[in-house]
Amino acid sequence: MGALSGRLFTCMPLQFKLYLTQTIPAMFQRLLFLLLLIPIITPAQSYTKDEIKQRADSIMHSYLGNDMYQACKLTKKCYYCYTDDAGTKHWQMLNKSKWTEGNLVYATMVYKLNYTYPKCDVYNDISGKIYLELDNNLKSKGRPDMGFIPDFVFKHENCNLLTLPEAMVLAHKKLFKDSKKEPKATIYYDKSMKQFFWLITNKIKRDSTIQKKYIMQTIKINANTRIAQNPTLWLPGPTVSH
Repeated sequence: MGALSGRLFTCMPLQFKLYLTQTIPAMFQRLLFLLLLIPIITPAQSYTKDEIKQRADSIMHSYLGNDMYQACKLTKKCYYCYTDDAGTKHWQMLNKSKWTEGNLVYATMVYKLNYTYPKCDVYNDISGKIYLELDNNLKSKGRPDMGFIPDFVFKHENCNLLTLPEAMVLAHKKLFKDSKKEPKATIYYDKSMKQFFWLITNKIKRDSTIQKKYIMQTIKINANTRIAQNPTLWLPGPTVSH
């Protein structure tokens, strides 16, 4: 701002500059110089928490579509970053006050999705957290990470995944042994590979002369490609008595 005031004085006509220096006392000259140094004051970029929530909800609706958005709820973990008059950054929970403090830098909105997908009986529980970041103009800083949501959900398609009975047929072909109890079976989604896998585990009785009478057996089967790995055997850990 000092450079600006110097340029303003330099750009003045010569006769006007002589008039200022000859007719205005030195004290008033100093006052005029200080007034030229006063910065232009701009209002802090602050919003109400309702403004931020409404904007975030609108953006999330555009990302998820109507069905998933209805199953998505904003949590109390939302926070924002702001700067004070000195330019120092601070972080604050969004629900602490009606208005944001200082100058908003960004806001992080945390959503929890619990959606039951109707077109996939094998894997229909779509659950996870979504972190949406807004800039100081309440615009999205980019599409949030929603990798836990399979592509077929966004496309509204059938999943065509391997069912548990089909997985057990493949497991037996890989010499997976049966036991008296039903095996424990879990299907999970690997978002980095964008593939689904069945993990099937059971407990097999061993020779009674062996100290460890049971051994665990696990097989992993790709529910997309229908490729099964060979079963792995492992000893269960010691039981903890309470």
